[in-house]
Formats: sequence, structure tokens, C-alpha cells
Amino acid sequence: PGKVWQIGAMGMMAQREGISPIAATGSALLNTVVNITTGFAVALATGSVALDAYHPGASRAALVLTVLAFGGLLALPFAMPRVLTAARRLSGRDLPPASVPPRVIVYAIIGNLITWVMYGFAFQLLVIGVLGQAAGALPSYIAVYSASYVLGYIVLFLPAGIGARDGAMAAALPAFKLMTGPQAVLIAVSSRLWTSILELVPGFLFLAVDTWRRRSH
Repeated sequence: PGKVWQIGAMGMMAQREGISPIAATGSALLNTVVNITTGFAVALATGSVALDAYHPGASRAALVLTVLAFGGLLALPFAMPRVLTAARRLSGRDLPPASVPPRVIVYAIIGNLITWVMYGFAFQLLVIGVLGQAAGALPSYIAVYSASYVLGYIVLFLPAGIGARDGAMAAALPAFKLMTGPQAVLIAVSSRLWTSILELVPGFLFLAVDTWRRRSH
């Protein structure tokens, strides 16, 4: 699956730049955990009002889960040494020590929170660009985008979450009363094309610049 390949590729590219592949792989794994957990919490927090419309009291459950998610993230610096010790015992290997200062996790949480909010805002702008208008408030678009993205990511056997993410988005948009079913399908397809282009093009550009730089030296 692409989620696994990207971490391995990051380790290889980091080694080429003189960075420890273990440190690069560890940071990639850690950032993935923070990113997905933060996205899950953002989806719950911003979608709690809509959830209440279907199941009264759901917002309270969403609040509890949000607090637990952030609590788990803040506990990472203290849990990682214990996890590493358990991994050493299970694998029988002498794994290098790993520790993350609490402030690093806080910075990562804040950065990912800002990112998810901006993703939702960009998604709302995409809807306006495609349909000419965007019914509903910004939190609903943040909730739909972050929830569908996280769902697509955790389905490991699907490359880029194709199908799962798009189906969840197409189902959630009408459920949140943001648009009709056919419009939601159009937006899901447009979002897939939009994110694929934005993920691929910058990567290719940076690779091209890096290749040119290496050849010139």
C-alpha cells in the first residue's frame, strides 16, 4: 500500500541527504499518527452539531472522543519509551533509543490543526468554484473533508483511499444538507482530481529541481 511505501521512500531519500533513515522513518510514522488523530478529532469537533441532528446527545460523545484523542497525542512523549522497550523484547533487536520532547508534539498538533482547518476552507472554496455556491457553514466542510480523508487513509489496502474516501464524501455532503446527491458525486470526483494534482505536481517539480541541482554540481 502507498501509505507503507511512502514511509520507506522517505527513509531512502533522507539517507541520500545524509539524514538518519531511522530518524526519518520514525518522524514520518510519528507525524502520520499525529496527523490522522488530529484529523479524526477535528472531524468530531466540527461535525458534532450535525451529529446531534441525527442522534441527540451525539455531540457529548464526540467531545469525549475528541478529548481522548488529544490526550493520547499529548501522552506520546511519555508512552514512546515504553513502546520501544516492548518492541525490543518482542523483536529481540537492539533498537536505538527514541524520545520526543513534549513541545515537539504540541507544535505538531498545532500545525496539523491549522492544516485541517485550511483543508476544509479550501474544500469549501472548491465547492463554490464547481457549483457556484456553498450552502452551510465552514465547520461542516471541515468535518466532511477531514472525516472522509481520514477514513480513506486508514483503509490501508486501497491506494490513496480511492473509493472509501470518495464514497464517504459523497454520502456525507447530502447528510450534512450541503448539497444534493448528484452534486455530492460531482464534488467527490472533483476533489479527488484536485488533491491528486496538488499532491503529484509539487513532488515532481521538487524532484526535477533536485535532479538538476545534483547534475549541475
